[in-house]
Parts: sequence; structure tokens; C-alpha cells
Amino acid sequence: MKSDYINATLDMGYSMLFQIVDAILRTYGFDTYCGVLHTDFYMRKSLVCDLIEPMRPIIDLQIRKSINLGQCKEEDFEVYNYKYQLPWKNSPKYVAFLMEAIIDRKDEIFLYVQQYYRAFMRNKPYNEFPKFEVQV
Repeated sequence: MKSDYINATLDMGYSMLFQIVDAILRTYGFDTYCGVLHTDFYMRKSLVCDLIEPMRPIIDLQIRKSINLGQCKEEDFEVYNYKYQLPWKNSPKYVAFLMEAIIDRKDEIFLYVQQYYRAFMRNKPYNEFPKFEVQV
């Protein structure tokens, strides 16, 4: 739970992105709990955290766009104990615009994870691992 609607929406978007990247990594056989940059921590999928870090602007930019278009509004949320929560009835439109941003980049996301896998399996030095860049 977050103390403002923007951070609550960011959490939703990052969680959706997290689940997709986790699924792709597991398809390649990675132990997603063993990270490189994020240290191992009880029940944290540190490798997923590592790989979504450069992808976060996908969500950031979509939320900014959705606020400007009036798709994402503070009045869509309810506040309980100073925490913003999205009521179930409002979730479909949030899932729609957040998933749209992810799906628009699905090929880039998949290729990034695939290239990471190939670099990892070939034991390449860190500077030969792929970079994920979001074009604005």
C-alpha cells in the first residue's frame, strides 16, 4: 500500500512487469532467486529485480501518459489508513493501460532476456551483456 495514487499505480505496473519477466526467465531455466545486482534475500526473486530495473521507465512513461490523458486519477482510489487502494471495479482500466505499455514492448523484453541468457550461458564478461534502453 502506498501513500499516494501515483506510487500505488507504479507498484501495480512494476508487479505486472515483474511477473512477465519472471515467467520468461523461468522458461530459460534460471533460478530467479539468485541475483547479480540485488543480493539474495529470503523469498525475493533477485534476478527478476535485476532484469526489470532498466525496464521500469516503460511503466513510468505510461503512467505519466495516463495521468495526462485522464485515465489515471486520484479519485479512482480509496484511502484506508492513509494508504491508497484501487477498488476492484476500477482495476480493469488500470490493467488495460499498464499491460498495453508492456505488450507494446513485448518483443524488446523477450529479446533482452534471451540475449541475457545467451551471454550468461557463454560466460561472457559483464560488458558484453545486453542493455535494455527505453526510447522516449
